[in-house]
Amino acid sequence: MRTRFFDALTNREIEEYLGRSDIIFLPLGTAEMHGEMPVGCEHVLPIAFCLKMAAEVDGLVLPGLHYFYPGATAIGKGSIQVSPSVGAAYLKAICHSLLRQGFRRQVLVSAHGPAYGTSRLAGDLPGTPGSYSQGRYAQQAHPSRKALPVTPWREWR
Repeated sequence: MRTRFFDALTNREIEEYLGRSDIIFLPLGTAEMHGEMPVGCEHVLPIAFCLKMAAEVDGLVLPGLHYFYPGATAIGKGSIQVSPSVGAAYLKAICHSLLRQGFRRQVLVSAHGPAYGTSRLAGDLPGTPGSYSQGRYAQQAHPSRKALPVTPWREWR
């Protein structure tokens, strides 16, 4: 495969991919203050995690989504504030669009607690495609689940 990055593929390449697999990774994060660290560190990490996992399972990686609820750092300069309900509704719409295209297995990856919580909240909204679960073997144990929010450093080994 030429690239794992969804947005670098042509429509024909995506159609060909969907003919053999249906796994897509969605990196989630925040833009928030971190003292002397860049405000983007928690949305860059999930992209790297997703790329590694996608290479192992023949998956694709969406561009990172990094405007979610920052939690305790919401008061700081450099933190973009988006409520969990708004973030969850946006994420739900993306998941539905991907499902309609044929991406039946969606893995939502976060390196930030509140962004992970938003992905869990999206799973609680009526009409969200599939159930959401944690855990390294959740997909094997529950094949009917179509989207899995994960925190890679604990669950993907």
